[in-house]
Amino acid sequence: MDPPPDHGEDSYEGSGLLLDRKAVVTGGDSGIGRAVALAYAREGADVLFTYLPEEGQDAGETARLVEDAGRKAEGAIVTFTQGLAQMVASDGVRANAVAPGPVWTPLIPATIPDTVEFGKQAPLGRPAQPAEMAPAFVFLASPRSSFITAEIVNATGGVPLP
Repeated sequence: MDPPPDHGEDSYEGSGLLLDRKAVVTGGDSGIGRAVALAYAREGADVLFTYLPEEGQDAGETARLVEDAGRKAEGAIVTFTQGLAQMVASDGVRANAVAPGPVWTPLIPATIPDTVEFGKQAPLGRPAQPAEMAPAFVFLASPRSSFITAEIVNATGGVPLP
């Protein structure tokens, strides 16, 4: 990719906002998912992330980043069968969820951050970097957003919403 994606490896510093919590991040093998997994780990959360079978190498890199942050990482392969997403973790645990849509274990009750659209060119002349999106997910997953419900965070780089 040009420019190469920045997942926060050298820039994201945590401050304990999610200390000893657990999170599930869908699509955590790359892009925003990897950046969110890394940010959650640097904030103190253990991370279970899902990925497609063909993304195993990328998933391994996400697991390494989470573990380098001192947290537990678990990748779960997701396959789609007759309208269900099936997650299979490395310990053989299987779980089903209605697909499509995010599969999350909230960090606090009803905390379900989701990305709807990503990758458009902003007035800044470039697409957003994944590491620029991760702090919004951290905020929404943290106790600091406990009074926020059903809101949209417009991280658009200046592009007005329709």
